Amino acid sequence: TLKLNLFNAILRGETGQDVVLDSGDVIYIPLVTKEDNRVYIFGEVNKPGVHSFSGSEISLLDVVAAAGIKAFAKESSTKIVRGDPIKPEVISVDLEKLMQEGDLTQNVALANGDLVFVPRSFIGDVNAFLAQIDPILRLIYTPAKILKAPAETRNALIESQDAVNLNREEYEIKYPANQ
Repeated sequence: TLKLNLFNAILRGETGQDVVLDSGDVIYIPLVTKEDNRVYIFGEVNKPGVHSFSGSEISLLDVVAAAGIKAFAKESSTKIVRGDPIKPEVISVDLEKLMQEGDLTQNVALANGDLVFVPRSFIGDVNAFLAQIDPILRLIYTPAKILKAPAETRNALIESQDAVNLNREEYEIKYPANQ
């Protein structure tokens, strides 16, 4: 099964979405009807993406329960973006009050096309930063580990580097076979 984004292929001309069809291939294009209402949730949630619902509205709590909140979410700063993309209405919601205290005034009725954004907390930002710099820290720390290694290990490492960097004559002078 291969999923393609026809919008990107046709309107944006993305060649990566242009595939060759063989005889017998089946194309399935899902029907999108006006009755299918969608809410988009992203940010610090376990299942970001589109959440469909029937009827005219769905509660924020239902969508958040389906998506699941990550550990480093800043629930108190959740935003709902609604309406015209040029001049959208941004609604601030405190999911923490809704979920922890049961404050139903925070349970906004979501409409078709609403975007729900759950931001990352400061601790989550620090955690993401540390995850990004971890490889650099390991690279810096590794030579220190080698310097603390026993002399025998350090000498073997140096000799192996010399084996690569020196020509054969230089290597044999520095490391005579009789040692």
